[in-house]
Amino acid sequence: MGVDRPVTYVGLVMRNLKILATALAAAVLASLLIVAPANAASPTGHKHITASVTADNKISVKWRATSGIKYYKVKTSSTPDMSEDVKSYKTKNTALVVKPTKYGSVASGNYTFVRVYAVKKNGKVGESPYRAVRLNPVVPAAGGTAVTVATFNVRTADAAAEKSTPTHKWASRISKVASQIRDSGAAVIGLQEAGAASSSYDVITTVGSDGKKHKSKDFYWQFEGLRDAAGSQYKLATDQEYSSGSGKEGTRILYDTSKVTLLEQGHFAPSAVNSKLRFVPWAKFQDNATGKTFYFISVHLAANEDDKGRSDASFSKLRVKQAAKVISTAKKFAATGNQVIVVGDMNSNIYSAPNNAVDRKFLNSGFYDASATTNSTNEFFVTYNAFKKPKKSASRTDYIFTFGGPKGSYNYKNWIVRSGKIPSDHYMQSATLPF
Repeated sequence: MGVDRPVTYVGLVMRNLKILATALAAAVLASLLIVAPANAASPTGHKHITASVTADNKISVKWRATSGIKYYKVKTSSTPDMSEDVKSYKTKNTALVVKPTKYGSVASGNYTFVRVYAVKKNGKVGESPYRAVRLNPVVPAAGGTAVTVATFNVRTADAAAEKSTPTHKWASRISKVASQIRDSGAAVIGLQEAGAASSSYDVITTVGSDGKKHKSKDFYWQFEGLRDAAGSQYKLATDQEYSSGSGKEGTRILYDTSKVTLLEQGHFAPSAVNSKLRFVPWAKFQDNATGKTFYFISVHLAANEDDKGRSDASFSKLRVKQAAKVISTAKKFAATGNQVIVVGDMNSNIYSAPNNAVDRKFLNSGFYDASATTNSTNEFFVTYNAFKKPKKSASRTDYIFTFGGPKGSYNYKNWIVRSGKIPSDHYMQSATLPF
């Protein structure tokens, strides 16, 4: 026994040391497993990133430290995929203040997208998710005179997709379109892409300026049907037939007579007249409650499919040229002391080439984007939906701009539809604006 005791004691000590070492190793491993996902940079990304607006309208970006770091790269862009207006900043710190993109200004409603890239000494790069940041907008004075307006590309009644897809036909959509217009409470609505091609017009009899009756093609019936479906208080401004370019994918203005009174109306060609041209209607309204007046312009700029012989770059130049004509007309109206509201389908977005060219043209000309507001709904969803479920990407095709009066926007809404009948391949946009 005396011989065995020392052996037993030593063995016990060795076993306890072995157990302790194993436990310590397991604890260390466990702690590493807990900490590793938070600190390690990897191709799947580095999630710990925040971005916020500073008092001087810059963007403060912060993130958690990464082990084995060589340096960090912070990138800004006007698109989530970081493909447009990219600026890059290099640092070894875990915080940096960067500038918004050029067109992510206070007046734009546009986002600046931010990502952090952790570049490690071993050559691996961890990419963070993006953070989307908008600068603090202009806040209009509380209690000021305001008007709610909307823009709605309602999709032409006889497009090829509608012929092959019964659920997209105008007859199955008109009630939902009319319902959204009523629900918006908008006093004035810019309508785009309604009308009929030569295969589906009605022949009507009109009285000409000579006092005689004339038979003509009625490209106007889709507007008339929507007006009647919306309700008896609604009327169409610029309700005359245009001399040309008035058919398929036409543009008009609908208004609620209980809220505003039509004072003047007209239209102009945004560029050379051709078979694909959408004339631009305008109207001057008086607010029934206050007596104050404002101008309203509804726009549908050229789409890439209008002419297969044109390149995308050529179409972009044409849209900018058309926008310049709209801007020039709006500024003439504003010179009379009135707020001018320009709405419509610009056929240009953050993924267009060049990036958002039409929006930039308006912003550079001093216009204010109604999406730039502290009270917005669904602003991060696309405005063009192709009759599919709403997607998030901050890509807008439909805009509401103001010029000449008070800046700012009381509220803005993208009328997305999550379930049930989608009324059009564009979502209606509405805003309440000072004037």
